[in-house]
Amino acid sequence: MKKLILIAGAALCAVALVLVTVGVTIAWFTDMKESTNVFTAGDVTIKFTELNPEGEIVDVNSSHIQMDYGHVYPGREIVKQSTVTNTGSELAYIAAEIVILDDERDINAALGIPGVPGGVTPLDEFFFGGLWGDSYTRVEVPSAPHFVEWESEHHIIQYDTRMTDGFWINIFVKDTLASGNSVSLWEGFRFPTYWTNDEMLECTNLRISVRIFAVQAAGFENCPEAITTAFSGNFGYQ
Repeated sequence: MKKLILIAGAALCAVALVLVTVGVTIAWFTDMKESTNVFTAGDVTIKFTELNPEGEIVDVNSSHIQMDYGHVYPGREIVKQSTVTNTGSELAYIAAEIVILDDERDINAALGIPGVPGGVTPLDEFFFGGLWGDSYTRVEVPSAPHFVEWESEHHIIQYDTRMTDGFWINIFVKDTLASGNSVSLWEGFRFPTYWTNDEMLECTNLRISVRIFAVQAAGFENCPEAITTAFSGNFGYQ
């Protein structure tokens, strides 16, 4: 009897050992991966600087700044050193809008659009340096017949011929501007030595206003598309 009890006890122990062993060796095929996606907001910010009449570099922010250069005369050269710098984090397209007016005077009699009859001096000779130093080719724009367009390797200049009492000029910088980089728009203005009293009188109250535009390069194929899309209704002569 004792022998049977011992055998039965041994059998139970064996079963328990098997169960314990099986419990230890049971496992599932598992794996785990973890990915953290971090997004940082980018920005497009520009700084526009010009040389003022006192020879100081002025940072032109969102406020309106008026610089008075006093009387002008044939041969006078006004240095401006107008520069745009990308101070944001994103690659950007840059454009400029220039408006030239002179109250009731006929400034068009003194300055003219390149390639169009009128004016004693073409605008691309009045401005000097920067993008005006490029070699340009006349481009016809059938979709916008009121524009006279000149294009270089790096810039596009559009003159709007609908203005009869001044000039509205659109400038597109074709190359994208990386963060920290700058582009020079022009070095200044030059009043030709061959101008007479008639031409100078047309500049009695000459005003040259500039607005600078910037938009992210991502998502756009070129500068004109980016600027006219992002600033629809706010860029160019309306």
